[in-house]
Order: sequence, then C-alpha cells, then structure tokens
Amino acid sequence: MSRLWNSRRAAILPNSRMVYFQRNGIFHALACDAAGEIALHIIEENQDLGAASALLQQEGLSDAGLMLLDNPFILLPTAFENSDLPGFLPPTIKTTQVEKGLTIKVGNCAAEKNFHAIVPLYYIAKESAEKHKQLVYSCLIDGVLLVLFFRNGLCELANVYKVKNDSDILYFSVAPVKKAGLTVDRVHFEFLAETEELKSLMRTVSRFLPDASAAKIDLPYIAGEYPPFAPIAFLMYQYLQCELPAES
Repeated sequence: MSRLWNSRRAAILPNSRMVYFQRNGIFHALACDAAGEIALHIIEENQDLGAASALLQQEGLSDAGLMLLDNPFILLPTAFENSDLPGFLPPTIKTTQVEKGLTIKVGNCAAEKNFHAIVPLYYIAKESAEKHKQLVYSCLIDGVLLVLFFRNGLCELANVYKVKNDSDILYFSVAPVKKAGLTVDRVHFEFLAETEELKSLMRTVSRFLPDASAAKIDLPYIAGEYPPFAPIAFLMYQYLQCELPAES
C-alpha cells in the first residue's frame, strides 16, 4: 500500500464530516471541520475499500459518505416527482433536492449518506452558469464523462457517459446544444479533467468550439501545490461545502 497524499491537522474534531471514493485501486478520503476547512485528506493505493474506510473510522470519522460515479441518475423537476421513472433507472433510488423545484434521483444507492458526483458538480456548474447563460460543463474522471447543459441559467440536461477519447468527449458535450437547436458559437464550454488529459482535450476542442475553457479548480491549498487527482478532490470538497435545501 502506497500513500500518495497525506494532509492532516494535529487534531481532528469530532464534528468533522468525511466523504470517500475509490476507483481502480486508488482510495480517496477527505474530511472537513464545521468551519469548512480540510481536516484530513488522504490518497493511497488500496484495493480494499472496506479496510481503508475502517481505518479512518477509527479516527472518529464514522459519518462518511461514498461518492458514486457510474450509477445512473436523472435530473427531475419536483413537479414530476410522482411520474413513472424511466426503465433504465434501477431500484434503490436516492433522491437529492439540489434546489427548490429540482431533484436528482440516483439508482443503486442504498446508503443514505452516499451521493453521486453529479450533485457537487451541479453546484460547481451552476455558479459558472450565472456568468454564462448558455453553458455546457463537462467533467472527465477515468473514462467517465459527466455533462450538464444550462440554457438561460437553468439546467436542462445532466447525463453520464463512458468515453474512450477526446472525440467522444467532444461529441457528448456538443450533443445537448444541437438537441436544443443552438449553435456552438452561442454556448460557453468548460472542461474539468486531470492536467495531462485536459491539455490534450483543450487542443482538440479548441479547433471546433470558439468559446471553450478549462474549469478552475478551487481547493484550499497553495497554488501550484494541489494534490494528485485534483478534480476528484474538488468534487469531494465541494460536496462537503454544500448546504442542500430541505426536502419539500
């Protein structure tokens, strides 16, 4: 087992909150205190999710939620809450109200504390949509692409895709724009990904999208000293900063 990142305070307060994530043998755990400051951030090579999370629970961080990535989900206006759900959404559904009148339903989510990466990503993209009324925000994590499309500041689509290359990412990012009857020159595109993947991706999309930029990652670390897998840490950190509205 190799520790890739280890940032912690001398004392972790009992009211700290933690979330964790595992992908391809890499375990991520991030905890914030009541003031929203990072109390613990660990990234390590660990194939055993149960053992890794149990070690952190010994530090008093038992109130932990697992961040999901591959699970199917739908973005649903509250007005249609009682409508029949699409057949592709499997049972054991968790509903998260991201704002008044809008929920995200995630399939195969049995534990109440678990959450989908689309939830913090929604808030990140929403902030950008306040500046760019027509926006596509795409986040790439290990071959999984999360896409959100905002028109006039409102989210009209959120989806998840498996992708293999930059061409796939470009296709799925542009698809909601075409479906809405808009042209790419009227939409701002933002892309969130690991540094090397992002460099390649921006070279590709800049040939086709006149208004495309790399998303800014905002973490409470010194500039230039961000941890590896910074987009994952960004999503986890943003989730711990979220103040989800009360269920209606």
